[in-house]
Amino acid sequence: MLLLNLMEFQFRALLRLVNLLRGACESVTAKDVLFCTSFIDHTAGETCFSITQKFNLTMDEFSDFNPNLNCDKLFVGEWLCLLADIGH
Repeated sequence: MLLLNLMEFQFRALLRLVNLLRGACESVTAKDVLFCTSFIDHTAGETCFSITQKFNLTMDEFSDFNPNLNCDKLFVGEWLCLLADIGH
């Protein structure tokens, strides 16, 4: 069941990415996977919302880049993805 949920998440994330890349030359398929290309480590006092504001991300993008993240239980030193790219 966990594998199915992960695949569903990846598919939904890719669909959002397709919308962002609409009109681009590169086509995106459901077989593509997102790979994180930019990280930060969480520091005390930051929230998911403050991080999205600081790095100009939507909450949907941030959630897609960090699928297993629980914003209510962030811990200091946790690595968070800020940018993901399509892997083939």
